Amino acid sequence: MLLNRHKGLNRSLLTFVVGLKLSLLLSLASLAPSQAIHWSEVPDPRQDNNWVMDRGDILSIESEAKLNQMLSDLEAKNGIEMVVVTVPEVHPLGDPEEFALTLFNTWKIGKKGQNNGVIFLASKKERRTALEKGSGLRSDLTYNQAADIIQTQVAPQLEQNEFDEGIVNGAQAIIQILEDKSDDSLSFLQIVMLIGMAAAWFYLVKALWGFFRG
Repeated sequence: MLLNRHKGLNRSLLTFVVGLKLSLLLSLASLAPSQAIHWSEVPDPRQDNNWVMDRGDILSIESEAKLNQMLSDLEAKNGIEMVVVTVPEVHPLGDPEEFALTLFNTWKIGKKGQNNGVIFLASKKERRTALEKGSGLRSDLTYNQAADIIQTQVAPQLEQNEFDEGIVNGAQAIIQILEDKSDDSLSFLQIVMLIGMAAAWFYLVKALWGFFRG
């Protein structure tokens, strides 16, 4: 009987020690310092003639260079300014959507008068992304298209901690849509120029007709 009591005491002591260790680990985890950063701590990469700001330190050198080249080509082709930003964490200072919108408005992404800017943001700890775009791209890149890209090509990779691949995949898909749409549509400036040319031809033909009839 004494032996059984001794074994029971050992089990109780072991359970207590394990429970205490688990509680300590959970407490330490909750006390871990937040890596959240304020939006003002993220510099605009365009100041250095780049399009990627990897503040979350989750992109490889090769992927960052690839993204910068693709985004530079996009801007050269049709003037669209797209910026990719990564951060370590935004909670509890806000959420990714609010963070992205603030950067978008503060940096004034997109050409003046065209509102053709895009920001694609990824937060490492939250494993969440956000996308904001200017009103000039309302029909070129819909929010349904963006949501589909994030759900199918980005989110699954982030869940597996494949941040590098997920961000590159997402950015490539967005760029593809913007390139395809811009090839099939006329810009506002092009439409104005065509109307002006048509009006000029109309008045020229009218003047010539009057001259020869006179």
